[in-house]
Amino acid sequence: MRRISDIDHASLERDSFSFNLHLLLGGQVRGQEPNLYLVYPQGNPLAATEDSLYLQLGECKYGRPILDRGIQSTTSLEVAAKYALLSLDATMRSNVTVGPPFDLLLYKKDSLEITRYRRVSAGDRDLNLIHSSWEQSLRRALEQLPDIEFQSEGSENPAQGIKEGARSRV
Repeated sequence: MRRISDIDHASLERDSFSFNLHLLLGGQVRGQEPNLYLVYPQGNPLAATEDSLYLQLGECKYGRPILDRGIQSTTSLEVAAKYALLSLDATMRSNVTVGPPFDLLLYKKDSLEITRYRRVSAGDRDLNLIHSSWEQSLRRALEQLPDIEFQSEGSENPAQGIKEGARSRV
């Protein structure tokens, strides 16, 4: 990437294009472990590891908590794909600039071929089903959580003291 940038940088800048590429690069060389890298515009890669099981591009603050809570080293590819779609769904829900299409690829270690690839487009049946099922399941799970206890009327209310202190300073 650095060589390409060195070669094409001047002409790209002249035409008001910036060489700003973020990409996920994954694969396996026969006889070695599979690898996944997030490559930054500067050309330096960040690798997925046992401590950092996945890598994300773009807007990640909305969907990352789903991945952090669910993905483990023992998570199957099929389940990881569901987490990935849930993460994307959460991001789409919170950020209107994010949306399909999404490319989803599952690679089986030592297969040395791509056999499970899917482009998820707007209106995709599976994405819609995961969206509605997740929303319903989340609401049911929330209803099963214990109630939050609040102080009853008549007991000392620390918020009242804060309000009264603010009034006395005015």
